[in-house]
Order: sequence, then structure tokens, then C-alpha cells
Amino acid sequence: MRRRVALLAACAALGFPVAGCGAGTESSEGANAGAYVRQVNAAQIEFARRFGGLSERIGPTLTPAQGRRTLGAFERAVDGTVTRLRRVRPPEQVAGLHGRLVGEIASYGDQIAVARRAFSSRDPQRVLAAQGKLVDAVRQTSADINRTIDAINRQLRA
Repeated sequence: MRRRVALLAACAALGFPVAGCGAGTESSEGANAGAYVRQVNAAQIEFARRFGGLSERIGPTLTPAQGRRTLGAFERAVDGTVTRLRRVRPPEQVAGLHGRLVGEIASYGDQIAVARRAFSSRDPQRVLAAQGKLVDAVRQTSADINRTIDAINRQLRA
């Protein structure tokens, strides 16, 4: 059971792609795009820093209770990033994509919360099922986030 908690938390930590957005032109729209890119990248860097620090807590001796606490800390890191990204004012041409990006990142927190609750169970099958669902959900969410960041980059460069 201890290894399962460690694996679950590690998968969650590695799932967030820290791909940066790229800037567009040097016009006033480009300046707005540049500020947007800097703000989004700063949020991503802070998120990666927090996740990296949390990942250091994970090891083979992690108990289920420690795993739940660590997953809770991962959840708070996601929530903080979502809050920060919601304050960012995206350029008009990527406003919809930015909203989608925020929603995709927020879904990490939802996925982690579900897994954390399942890890309170004494039923090993429920814990295993939650682990598998989280790993699959994180993979899918990571792919979605990467596609959204690519779409943002394409729009900013257009």
C-alpha cells in the first residue's frame, strides 16, 4: 500500500507539463502578448517549483496517511496556480484558449481530490482503482494541456 501512495503522488507530480508559451510580435498587441506569456510562464515555474518540493517528500516509506497529506498539498499547489492564472488577463485572441487552459489545470486538483478521498478507504481494491483512474486522468489532462499551450502559441504567433 505504501508504494501505491508513493507511485500515485509521483504520477500526479510528473503529470503537469511545464511547457512555456511563446511571444508574438513587438506591436502593442505583441507587448500585451509578451506580458501574458511572462505571467503564464511565471505561474508555471512557480507550480513546478512547488511540485518539485512536494515530490521530494515522496519515498518508499510513505504511509497512506502521509500520502493523503501529500496529495492534499499537491491539490493546494494546483489551486494556487489556478487562482494565479485566473488573475491573468490574456490577449483577446487567446482568451478562450486561456480559459480552457485554466480549466484543464483545475481538473488536476479535482482528480487529486478524488484520489485522496479514495486513499482514506481501507478497501485495497478501491485504492488501486483510484490510483489507476488518476494515472489515466493525469495522462489525458497533460495531453490536453499540451495541445492548449500549442494552440495558444500558434495564436500568439499568427
